[in-house]
Amino acid sequence: GGFAQLFCSPPPGGRSSSPALTPDGRPVGERCCASASDMGSTQSLIGKSCVERSVNDKASLICVDTMRCEDTFEANGMKESCAGENSPEIPMEGFAFPATPKNNMPSPKGNDHLTYFEVAQANIFASRSGPANAQLLMDIGAAKRACGDLEGAIEAYQEARRLREKAHSLATPDGARLLKSLGVAKCEMGDVDGGLKVFLEGRRIHEATDTLSTEDGVRLLLCIGDAQQSTGSLFESLRIYSEAHHILLNMQALETEDAAALFFSLGLAKRELVDLAGAIEAHEEAKRIREKVGILESFEGALLLTNIGVSKRALGDVEGALKAYADARSIHERIGTSESTDSAHLWKNIGLAECARGDHENALVAYAETRKTQDLKDVLRMHEGDKFLENLGTREAKRIMEAAGQVDKIKGKSFGDDGNREDLQSLERVRRIRQRAGTLESVSGAALMTDIGMARRRQGEIEGAIQAYDEACRIREATNTMETPAGAQLLNSIGVAQFDNGELDEALDAYKEALRICQRTGTLETPDGALLLLNIGIANRVRGDLENSLKAYYKALRIRESTETMNTIEGAALLKSIGAAKCDVGDF
Repeated sequence: GGFAQLFCSPPPGGRSSSPALTPDGRPVGERCCASASDMGSTQSLIGKSCVERSVNDKASLICVDTMRCEDTFEANGMKESCAGENSPEIPMEGFAFPATPKNNMPSPKGNDHLTYFEVAQANIFASRSGPANAQLLMDIGAAKRACGDLEGAIEAYQEARRLREKAHSLATPDGARLLKSLGVAKCEMGDVDGGLKVFLEGRRIHEATDTLSTEDGVRLLLCIGDAQQSTGSLFESLRIYSEAHHILLNMQALETEDAAALFFSLGLAKRELVDLAGAIEAHEEAKRIREKVGILESFEGALLLTNIGVSKRALGDVEGALKAYADARSIHERIGTSESTDSAHLWKNIGLAECARGDHENALVAYAETRKTQDLKDVLRMHEGDKFLENLGTREAKRIMEAAGQVDKIKGKSFGDDGNREDLQSLERVRRIRQRAGTLESVSGAALMTDIGMARRRQGEIEGAIQAYDEACRIREATNTMETPAGAQLLNSIGVAQFDNGELDEALDAYKEALRICQRTGTLETPDGALLLLNIGIANRVRGDLENSLKAYYKALRIRESTETMNTIEGAALLKSIGAAKCDVGDF
């Protein structure tokens, strides 16, 4: 195939082994034009500013700045390889794309002034191999991810993987870093199972190259633990976090940013397991580390303080929660993120805490700030606004009214009934917004339709619920996310609605399909898996199949005991069902 080159002119005064630096510390070098040659034809693409470097006693160039191309040198002139197949693999700091907003990126202005991406991809397409090009693609993927182009990022990462596989350089620490980046992008796209699969492949490479006990290894383990947590495998995530902690301890790196990230994730997992004291302990340790190394004053620091407040409020320490929320709010104001979605969630939590201590006036002020921030960011057009509309209003208002002793019967129905109706109206509003914005056909759109189905069922609209679930199924099939834990939960909801309609065989078919997905994705041993088995047991009991009913119940009982979720409403419902089945077989 072709190859990529830079044709460069020497800088004034000839070449220097120690290139000069600009006042801001960036290298200055030759005036160059990038060209792609294929079958004897040459096309000038762009001007670059380059610097000569020596790597393993071989001269090479790193391109560091985009400039207008003025001097083009033909093949008989001076040539230096910058991204060609035979150039040595070197650190690619010079290719780091500036972290500017997407709408501030340079746009093409003719064939001689193209964007960074176009130049980089022209070089890569002209030379389809080599670790250096894989690294360049990885940098492009990181830049596209930072700009919100997750599909483009995944495409770049996958192409980088293909190049590394072709060059037999995937099974290296650099290859493992590439897989971590690919996995993160997949998770952000909603493909957590796919991301976890890539993370585990990266782990095998780190183990094979004896590099798991490194900073890169710890960061990969944190990604694995977070992905396990997202799929509901909380105990497995705790095991991974413990492994990462052991490595950091041996590295004497327990007071680093990586350690702070570890304790943050550990706290979230413990809170999911209702270990609130353990969650606070882990998050307080993350806070101490961030304060010591000077990184508490950051977006991540504000998020950490918000989560400390959430756990403290759940434990009844309302004053402690409000103190943490106030510290988080101060950070958002100082670093300029007070109009972010996370800041809106913070205001919502402030409202809940104010309500819990009986200050309903301040609670309503906080809710007003929540809506103001959300509207300001226009997040109603994005998935972040969905949960806001679902949760804001009815549930919080109910707490306010209960605390004030104002709960009343309206038209013969309790406030909870009206609340369910308002929840459904909010969800339907989000659906209409998403349809207008063209974002309903997405993973989060499928989740929204599932929530609408559940809300309709609570209102007694069984046929409407099934219609919403069918729409969610269609979207998940179109986005290839049916074979996921969320897909299994959707099928479970479909089975419940069909059971309500008296369609027992159809309900069992849906439950069995959900069971298959749970077994394939390794998510049966979770509270959601126990709930699915309870529903299977109930359906079998109604059909008169008491043997299979009890089998399902006891499987669910074992899971609840192993996940320590027996002392829940669902656990009580399971014991009630087991008792009823035993009575049916005469074992009073």
